[in-house]
Amino acid sequence: MSICALASARARDGALVPGRWDKEYFNEPSSQSFYCAARDTFPRELSNTRGLDWMRAAALLALLGIQDGKIDIMHQYLGLYHSLVTMDNLHDEKNWPKQTGIVEVEERRRLFWSMYTLEVFSSIVWGGVIRCRESQSKVLYPSEVDDEFFSNEGFEKPQLEANINAASSLFIDPSSWLHGWNFTTEMYRILEHAMNDFHRRRPQTIGPFSPSDLFGRDAPPQSVVLDRVMAMYAGLPSEFKEARGDTTGTIDDIFNFQAANIAATLQLVRMVLFTAEDATVEQKCAVTRELLDGFSNVPVAFLRAISAPLLHHLAGIGSILGSMIEGPLSKSSYFQVRSVLLAMADLLASLEVGIRRTVGATERLRSHITRIDEYMTRQRQQELSLPNINRSPATNAAHAMANASLDHENQQLQWESQSLDSHSYVDITGGIDGLGNASHFQFQLPPELLQDWPWPFDMTHGFENF
Repeated sequence: MSICALASARARDGALVPGRWDKEYFNEPSSQSFYCAARDTFPRELSNTRGLDWMRAAALLALLGIQDGKIDIMHQYLGLYHSLVTMDNLHDEKNWPKQTGIVEVEERRRLFWSMYTLEVFSSIVWGGVIRCRESQSKVLYPSEVDDEFFSNEGFEKPQLEANINAASSLFIDPSSWLHGWNFTTEMYRILEHAMNDFHRRRPQTIGPFSPSDLFGRDAPPQSVVLDRVMAMYAGLPSEFKEARGDTTGTIDDIFNFQAANIAATLQLVRMVLFTAEDATVEQKCAVTRELLDGFSNVPVAFLRAISAPLLHHLAGIGSILGSMIEGPLSKSSYFQVRSVLLAMADLLASLEVGIRRTVGATERLRSHITRIDEYMTRQRQQELSLPNINRSPATNAAHAMANASLDHENQQLQWESQSLDSHSYVDITGGIDGLGNASHFQFQLPPELLQDWPWPFDMTHGFENF
């Protein structure tokens, strides 16, 4: 019932091969009906929920909570999953049942690391604690072997013998889709440590003494970590770097899905690393542009296959960008953030057709940016209209010229604001001078424009930490 509930919700939100299925066919029974049936099967006594299937059921219902935008449900079943993991010792292969066959071993490994990535992701997005630490996890990665090449009798692919990692006894095969899947897990392990470092740098207010001072270790600069991350990405086969063609319902779709997922995860890693090291507005905007440029080449069907988690990636990165306009901001810095946020709105618009949780997010975001534009125009008008008896004649002459051209410049700004549906805003920094040519001009947004960023999710306790 759990897998039916999640599959039904994904189908409802458009994660279907185009032209192969009628979306209305999956309306009944509803995802909610499957969820209620799955929920009611869980015994009240957790001691009666031992085994792999119960852990998988809890994991699937946690994912359903994300899909439906019901984050309390996600927390409820993610917490239940971790309780079952502890009871079943899923985090340590040495304590698995001795009679566990090859197929179940691989299933357990896939489940464990899949939910590890969700745990780190949910901690970043919603500000929770990470209950599953990679340093305490004694579980190998899934073998990079497609399902048809192994059974409980053994592995059947001939070339695997030459691709065994000596340190871990793990089958490594870059031609398998699981190679890309394991790369994504690597990224989340790096994210866990990046978040640890980020929180370690923040002032500790728990008490007068910090135990971390006793165990302090010099972490490498984030730039060094980022170089390593990009080197790892460069070493991936090309199939994991670019989604090719439309959905076909074949194995190619799995590779394309991995490519889209890797692109989103890689840019999230880069953004967190940049944030932890107080990167500039230009650097953060550049990362986001790369993400959006990459997604522009991915068929929308694959983005919808990632579904709600992709939107949380975008909302999180957008929240980090939005937080950069909370302090004094120059005209050029604002317009860099503005252009990227509007490009993100375009991507959201392409997904709104299918995923119901995004409905209206695009227009709300654009409207919010328009309000900021209008505020900036008013502030500049006030600055230019204020008399200053201490100005030199030359300065007063320049001031008069600025006032004379303000009406024309404001019309230009209004024209740009009305053109938010196009990509004309990308080079906007050189085209709008309605805020003045003086490089010293800065503005501070009022509190009402710093609140209620119109992302389609509850991000209250997550990315605001950045």
